[in-house]
Amino acid sequence: MNKKVPFKNKYDTAKKYDKISTCLLYISTALLICNFILSKTAIPISVIRWIEIINCLAIVLFSIVEFVVDYIHFGAETHRREDLVDNSFACLLAENRTESYYTNDDLKAGLYKMGVNNFESCFFSYNIAKADLTCLWLKSIILSLLFIFVGIVGYNEILIFIVQLSIPAVLLQQSIKHTIFVSRLKNVLERYRTLFSNLKSNKNKKNDSEIIRDILEYEATISWGNTLLDESTYNKMNASLSNEWEDLKKEYSIR
Repeated sequence: MNKKVPFKNKYDTAKKYDKISTCLLYISTALLICNFILSKTAIPISVIRWIEIINCLAIVLFSIVEFVVDYIHFGAETHRREDLVDNSFACLLAENRTESYYTNDDLKAGLYKMGVNNFESCFFSYNIAKADLTCLWLKSIILSLLFIFVGIVGYNEILIFIVQLSIPAVLLQQSIKHTIFVSRLKNVLERYRTLFSNLKSNKNKKNDSEIIRDILEYEATISWGNTLLDESTYNKMNASLSNEWEDLKKEYSIR
């Protein structure tokens, strides 16, 4: 069956704006380097001032687009949560229900299926977010050091200096938040592993509270992080993670 994900267009829109945000970041970096080099030459000061103004505008636009990305992504996540309930309990909360988004269609509708669906989402989210972590930190450290160095050495005006330093602040905040995000996902995934290990031999109602707890913990983490995972990382890892997930289902006798 072909995969049908009605809210994919919202994720795609968020990714388009995220690419614009990345472009603005690199444009700002290029202008920063260009301005620093030109300031050491005999070029008219008016040219340097115009480059500074354009760079400040790029930084402001970067911040605005980042907000737009967060807003659109949060909307997509709201739709995904509605679909999680629809798929798990065979109801119709969302306008359109996904098909083959989860790999657990053979399970009986109910809380157990919701737990399995959420376990699958947590497994993919954690592994993809973890894979993105090193690259994110490298980008943040390199660009932050560059902006801080040029900001300290190359600018005399305090207003421009403050605007330039806003980029390192945003990048480091994103990296720290992503690190905490990965750590929280790891904790939820470990809880799910323990839960389904216990459920392997005994599916009874006394475990319902643990399933609900882990679902709420995962969804709270996703909502707090509001992190748009890298699509290229997902595409690279999707096949291997799908195979690992099928192995996990066999290991925990999920059926």
